[in-house]
Amino acid sequence: MPARSNGLLFDVLGKILGAVLLLCVPVGLTLYFKVTGGNYSTAEEPLAHEAAVAFVVFWVSILSVLSYRCYLRSQETFLRYLTLSLLGGTITYAFHGIFTRWADTNEILFLAYGPAARLVLAGLFFVGLLNFGRRDHHLATWRYWTIAIGLLLLLPILMSVLPFESMDLRKTMFSLEIFAFIFFWGSVVIILFQKAYSQLILILSLSIVLFASSSVSFLFSVKHWDHIFWLSHFIFGVGLVFLSVCIIRSRLRAEAFDSVFTDDFLLSRLAASAEKFRKVQTVSPDVFLSLDTDGNILSVSARSESIWGYKEEDLLGRGCFFLIHPDDHQSTMEAIRKVAEGEPLTQFNNR
Repeated sequence: MPARSNGLLFDVLGKILGAVLLLCVPVGLTLYFKVTGGNYSTAEEPLAHEAAVAFVVFWVSILSVLSYRCYLRSQETFLRYLTLSLLGGTITYAFHGIFTRWADTNEILFLAYGPAARLVLAGLFFVGLLNFGRRDHHLATWRYWTIAIGLLLLLPILMSVLPFESMDLRKTMFSLEIFAFIFFWGSVVIILFQKAYSQLILILSLSIVLFASSSVSFLFSVKHWDHIFWLSHFIFGVGLVFLSVCIIRSRLRAEAFDSVFTDDFLLSRLAASAEKFRKVQTVSPDVFLSLDTDGNILSVSARSESIWGYKEEDLLGRGCFFLIHPDDHQSTMEAIRKVAEGEPLTQFNNR
C-alpha cells in the first residue's frame, strides 16, 4: 500500500479512536451515576422539562429555517435532508413535551417520543450525509415539502394510537435508542472518511458523537426523572449547541456545508504547507527563495548570508535577476511564467 494511503488510513483510524474516547466521557458519567446509586434518586420537575422541550423545539425550528434558506441558495442535497432531519426531530420531540403531564399515567408513550425523535433525526441525517457533496438539479417544490412535513407529522400521531400498553417498556426504548445510535455512528464514519478535514467537520462530528452518547445514556435510565434522565438531556443539548455552530457558520459564510468544509480544508492545508516550507528553509544547507510573477523576492532562507553574503533584509523586495547570470535571465523569466500559469516544471538550471 502506498505511503500516502497508509497515512490517510492511520489518520481516519486516529479520528475514529478519538471519537470513541470522546464517547467514553458522557457514558462514563452515566455509569458513575448508576454505580454510585444516583441513578435511583429522582428530581421530578415536569415544568422544567416542558420549558426545556419548548426551548429546544423553538431553537431547532430556527435552525430548520436557516438550513432551508441555505438549501435555497446552494441546492445542496445534504441541506435538504438536514432540514427534514431537524423538522422531523422537532415535531416528534414536541409530542414528548406535550405528554410530560401524563408521564406517570402513560409512561411508555411519554418516554417513547424521546428516542423516536432521535431516531428520526439520526436516520435523515445519515441519508443526507450519504448524499454529501451532491446538488439537486431542481429545487424541491412546495408540494414536496408539504408532503414531507405531513409524513413527519403523521409519525408521532400514529405512535399515539399504537398499542404501547402491550409492549415491554425497556425493549421498546432499547430498540429505538439502539437504531438511533447506529445511525448517529454511521454518520460519524461517513464524515471521517470524507477527504476534507477541517475545524467545522470536527465540530459536526463532535455534535453527532454527543447525540449518540445521549442515546446510550438514556438506556441506563431506570425511571423518568432520575438523574441519568436529566444528564442524558444535557448531553443531547450540548450536541445541539455544536450543531448550531455548524449551521450558523454555514449560513454566514458560504451557505453550503461542502463549500465551507472545502474552504476550511484548503486554508488549513495551505497553513500546514507554509509551515512545512518554513521548517525546510530553516534546516536546509541550501538557499530557498520564493518569488512573485515579476521575479521579486518575497522570502529567503537564512543561509543566504553565509552562501551569498546578503542578509535577508537586503534581499526582500528586490528582483532576483542581479543574482543570476545575464545569459540565463530570459530562461529564468520563462520558468517563472510557467509556474505562475500552473504548468509543470520538473527540471530547471540557471547560473
